[in-house]
Amino acid sequence: MGLLTLLTATLIASVALMSSLKTQQTPEEENSKKGLHDFYVILERIWRELRELNEQRRQSNEPDPRTQLHRISSMDGYQFEAFMAGVFQRLGHEVSPMGASGDQGVDLLFRSNTELVAVQCKNYDRPVGNTPVQEVFAGAKYHNADRTIVVAPAGFTPGAEELAGRTDTQLIDLDGIERLLERSSDRQETYGDTKPRYGKYFWWIVIVFFLFPVIISVILLLVPPVGLYLMWRYTEWSNRTKWIITIITIIVVTILLVWAGVSDQSPPTNQPS
Repeated sequence: MGLLTLLTATLIASVALMSSLKTQQTPEEENSKKGLHDFYVILERIWRELRELNEQRRQSNEPDPRTQLHRISSMDGYQFEAFMAGVFQRLGHEVSPMGASGDQGVDLLFRSNTELVAVQCKNYDRPVGNTPVQEVFAGAKYHNADRTIVVAPAGFTPGAEELAGRTDTQLIDLDGIERLLERSSDRQETYGDTKPRYGKYFWWIVIVFFLFPVIISVILLLVPPVGLYLMWRYTEWSNRTKWIITIITIIVVTILLVWAGVSDQSPPTNQPS
């Protein structure tokens, strides 16, 4: 009976608190919602980068990258970028994928000796024209890159080859990719495996950034009711002591929830007169 009363009181207090927080909305609520939306956008971007890193790790873990040549025609744009990032990593370069936004015509950046190289990847079913050459050349200026590369397994049109010669852009077709794969295999036999340094930490990053906060939140929510249940069920304290501890616990939890709800709201801004 005491446990049922305790759970009912906790539920009523929680519902009343949530209703109070919903009805006492301020004009700054839109700013809070916008901040929450921006937070979710950042989480989505982190998750996309983690997927990209994991794909690069999977690509680099192939025992012989030359066995992946037959898979290129079935890769989408994202997979082909990750594949080429793994190839350049196996050649000993530190590759930075640029992602879907803000790349300015550059898909990959890597440093070769003292040079910064900008790469654009186009996995089309026909030879590509001079547009990718123009884009990577302009993107290289934006990123202060020293050299430019366009990778297209289907090859290039004469116009693209002419523009590449004038802009000193290296063109890599399917035969060029195969030569890169052979070089990466030779490098592995000489220097050993060259996996991305961050690949093995992928799932640890996921646990720390996504699962660990969820687990901590669930534990914090379960500690008060579970602790009170164990106190009522297994201790030999008097009912008066148990009720005092129960009331103090409910008050403390309510204060913490109110504080969390209030602190989540943006402070009022001074409006110009």
